[in-house]
Amino acid sequence: GATVITNLLSAIPYIGTNL
Repeated sequence: GATVITNLLSAIPYIGTNL
C-alpha cells in the first residue's frame, strides 16, 4: 500500500514539467 503513495509523490515532478 505504501508503494502507491510513493508512486504518487514521485509522479508530482513529472506532472509539473508536463505543465
